[in-house]
Amino acid sequence: MFCGPEDACKLKNNADVKRQTKNRRRRKKQLITKRQTRQTLRRGDSKFLHEAGGRFKIHPITGDGNCLFRAMAYFVLGKQIKHAFIRDQVVIYVCENWDRFKNFTSEEEMEAYEKRMSSASTYGGEAEIVAFSEVFGCKINVFFKDSPEREPLVFGDSSTNCFVLYSGLNDYGHYDVLLPTSRKTWDLSQYKISIDSLRRRTKFRLRHVLQ
Repeated sequence: MFCGPEDACKLKNNADVKRQTKNRRRRKKQLITKRQTRQTLRRGDSKFLHEAGGRFKIHPITGDGNCLFRAMAYFVLGKQIKHAFIRDQVVIYVCENWDRFKNFTSEEEMEAYEKRMSSASTYGGEAEIVAFSEVFGCKINVFFKDSPEREPLVFGDSSTNCFVLYSGLNDYGHYDVLLPTSRKTWDLSQYKISIDSLRRRTKFRLRHVLQ
């Protein structure tokens, strides 16, 4: 079938419309997560109490679409600014193990996933949490701010626990870091030792890359 100039223009216009729609949706998500972060800080909402007894201090993470990777960077490197590097490591791992992870993603093709998730401000989810726990050897415990009675979702089987707090709707959520404060629930000295060890292992293993 021959496509003339008019058909080519229509295809180009359709592609432009799809791209603009995608960009608008991304900007909307970013605005919502930033608003949630500002509201949390304004309320002075710096603590989270889980009904099973866990007490945590909320360490705020910037809401810009990179919040999950920022939280991950905080755990393994001590600062969220390295989120782009963590994103790259996670995406590489998912792609290398695509047969395991493809059912966790919305893309049927690995190349489409890699292109989307490698873009800054693209939201991460379950696949990326699982990959992170395996790459860096830690256990991710996801608590839910709006459901303090709910048991956390746990990813990984390491003895090194990392705690995050999820807030908002499924499509427009936000992750903050949780730092345990209750000695009745957690051995705080052991927690600090395990996190320090995690950061040392990460920096040693990636010392050439991080320079």
